[in-house]
Amino acid sequence: MKSVFPLLLCLFLFSGAKLHADNDSFSQTTSLNDLTLPHYGYIAGAGSAEPGEPAHAGSPAARSYWYKWQATSSSPFMIREMLNASPVRIAVYTGSSLSTLVPVAQGMKELYFQATAEVIYHIAIDSTGADLVHFRTFPTGGADQRGNADAITGTLPLKVSGNNVLATTSNDDPTWHSPTAPVATVWWKWTAPSNGSIRLDARASGFHTRLTAYEYPPAANPIQVSAGFESVGVEVTAGNDYYFCVDGRESSYARGEITLWLEWIPTTPPSNDNLADARDLGSPLVACDGEWIRHATAEAGVPNETAQPWIPDRSLWWKWTCPASGTYRFSSLGSDGTSWIHVYTGPAPGLTYVAGMMDRNGVKVSATAGTTYWVQINSQFRTTTRAELNIHPAYSEPSYFVRFGDVGVFRLYGPQRHPDADPDGDGLSNQLEFALGTNPEINDPENPLRPSLVRNGAGWQLQWTEVESYTRSLSSSNPPGRPLTLTARTSLTLDGDWVTPT
Repeated sequence: MKSVFPLLLCLFLFSGAKLHADNDSFSQTTSLNDLTLPHYGYIAGAGSAEPGEPAHAGSPAARSYWYKWQATSSSPFMIREMLNASPVRIAVYTGSSLSTLVPVAQGMKELYFQATAEVIYHIAIDSTGADLVHFRTFPTGGADQRGNADAITGTLPLKVSGNNVLATTSNDDPTWHSPTAPVATVWWKWTAPSNGSIRLDARASGFHTRLTAYEYPPAANPIQVSAGFESVGVEVTAGNDYYFCVDGRESSYARGEITLWLEWIPTTPPSNDNLADARDLGSPLVACDGEWIRHATAEAGVPNETAQPWIPDRSLWWKWTCPASGTYRFSSLGSDGTSWIHVYTGPAPGLTYVAGMMDRNGVKVSATAGTTYWVQINSQFRTTTRAELNIHPAYSEPSYFVRFGDVGVFRLYGPQRHPDADPDGDGLSNQLEFALGTNPEINDPENPLRPSLVRNGAGWQLQWTEVESYTRSLSSSNPPGRPLTLTARTSLTLDGDWVTPT
């Protein structure tokens, strides 16, 4: 499927000699409070050291640039260089002059430190080459120790935010996925208001997560009731306390911002649980649908529905009539766990198998116009709670389904995920918002169409708002008179066919 809109891509191209930034000296520091965080700051690699300047990260100052930031809350702060292959030294200080600086944290290429609200920090970036430096804060939330777990209150569905940037591990941290040891665990606590099933969904976090849930019945020992990657389902009992632990899935990339959604899962079998009740999608060129699968059941005498000794099979059914002959992809991108997808021709119940795969990327099928295809998604994994189905032409694999459909950043279910859908009602389709980096769940008509060109020191910054007030920016530290060029390119598919308009 091709989109029907041109997309403007703006690139900053710098020309001429190396740039000399205004924040080369401590007295001319760039204030991050005057900018929007997260922020990407450009440094030219042509800075200089000042008399009396301290050594940064163990080496004498050489080509340093200075930033300052007054913390708005007590939370972790990150500084990360993005481009330079040469050593980049980062140092954070408090103090009012070079002679009174007190080191807070120092490191190479990437640095995290715990900021204290209202304190002014001075940040030195010492780099031998031009670079982009990423500055950002993290939301507070999540306790480092289970005994101090943050309480979750409110009516589901709800979202809790936090981070494990500076988290540690302790003896009571879960080790359910041996031999992977805990890395940076944080804890929340929730009391179930009623019996039922809930989903913990951390797919919108800034790193791959592993989740563990413990139940604390009154006057009884804790019980591990669920564990998995990114998203898990939990059966809960009214009045019992539950502790939720979030950790990194991979030891090398296990820290960052955490977004954890809690929501109820329907406990009755879904309407398309059986083959005879397959949900009819009609005959659109692109179809998106979905359903909760956790409490689906197996059906006797139906293909690929075999109850295993350790867990019953669960399946959902759809049917779709091909509108035009061609190759189509049937996928479960957007589902929250591992599942099989199978495609058949009918008529039901005498189905003929066409293709299948245990992969959310699904299968390609050479479909014939007017033919009805039955689609089955099934799973034997209790961590899989919801299944999503996507059907679309496969002549050009759209980035939309690969990137937008597979991530959990947006809580858009079923038809809401269709590229042409506009769930937030702001007049911008999902595919357009995906291309612009904005949030399809929030009505935001201004930002994607009117990015702001604002001053950044002596240079300029082009910025626009995307997911949940995250501001992305491209900036230049060009001094006055230095040329700045914007190049516009357009694309019809977002798949790399960028062209410069004439």
